[in-house]
Amino acid sequence: MAICEAARRQSYAPARVWQQHHNVSAGAGASEQKAKNLEHNRHCILTTGRNSLTEGLDLVVEGDAVRVTDEAKLRRLAAAYESKYGRAWHFDVRDRAFVHEDGGKEHVALVFEVNPAKALGFRKGEPYSQTRWRFARV
Repeated sequence: MAICEAARRQSYAPARVWQQHHNVSAGAGASEQKAKNLEHNRHCILTTGRNSLTEGLDLVVEGDAVRVTDEAKLRRLAAAYESKYGRAWHFDVRDRAFVHEDGGKEHVALVFEVNPAKALGFRKGEPYSQTRWRFARV
């Protein structure tokens, strides 16, 4: 995830993401710099791809991150997250956030939803190609 710091510098941080419907969601620890930066500037870029020059598809998704606070929606996202990443990544929902107990210590993660504005796709391998998608703001 690429985000802009309060000082307007670009910052990059890994993020586990999951997609449901037309939005992409990502989490950040409540005290992490990523969450603090998103408080100042919601615009972000998510990237994913393969470590190969001859096959696969690289994607770049651009949009604004909005904090998810609806607890019913957070429970659905927590179930989807655990389904994708496994039981080790189980989250309970409490106080409008994800909560994870680990070794008697509680970790709080804020959840952000990115509504894509633009996406770029780069196909690797013959034929190489690229395309752009634009999305209506909701």
